[in-house]
Amino acid sequence: MTLFETGDSDGCVSLAELFHDGPEPRMTEAVTLQDLASFIVRGGWPGSLQLSLPQAKLLPGRVIDAILEEGAVRLDGVRRDKTKMRLLLRALARCESTTTSGRALRRDILAADGTDISNPTILVYLDVFRRLFVLDDQPPFPPDVRPSVRMNQTAKRHLADPSLACALLDMNEKGLIGNLALMQRLFEALCEHDLRVYAESFGGQLFHYEDYRRKKSMRSWKFPTDPGEPSTSDWAPTRLKRQPQPC
Repeated sequence: MTLFETGDSDGCVSLAELFHDGPEPRMTEAVTLQDLASFIVRGGWPGSLQLSLPQAKLLPGRVIDAILEEGAVRLDGVRRDKTKMRLLLRALARCESTTTSGRALRRDILAADGTDISNPTILVYLDVFRRLFVLDDQPPFPPDVRPSVRMNQTAKRHLADPSLACALLDMNEKGLIGNLALMQRLFEALCEHDLRVYAESFGGQLFHYEDYRRKKSMRSWKFPTDPGEPSTSDWAPTRLKRQPQPC
């Protein structure tokens, strides 16, 4: 669920208006670093809406346990190494919101946990996580036929909800605030999750854009210029910043 659906965002700014007509300038409500940490750790699970925050924070860990204990087997009847699957999920959590390759994930697991998982096994497990909707990678912005700049065409790693990364890394709000580099990536994941949902509501798409020459990284959108003609589209680059300001 998005922050609008959980009641944590008032929805005062319309993404469709931003691209088509331009919204009226408004001041958003102040959001503290503690608030953001709570949103990330709690996640957007429908089952957590009626729970207290301490109870809601337990739900992502139970989702992971259910996937490893039952979900992966029910998918195709194949029993896989649950320990290795969890190690890969932990590596994905550490590499949240990055364009880390399968080989880099293997090196991360070996360095962090001392276990070597073969490249073919990692590819199989990544496919399983995608089919179970645990992994929700963000595609790269599609270049022109002959682009003038070299762009990263590797998908950006995203778990289905940033709270899964917190559960896998045993992170609470205090831990996130004490590790702002990780929190920044999880905040990015939180925003991109919601923005993609909002964009898709009016036929838009969200991509990541990384320009090797200028070393710029941002979100890029493609959206229909005419709602009656979905094949006609335009695009716009955006960046994420955490600071209260007029919108």
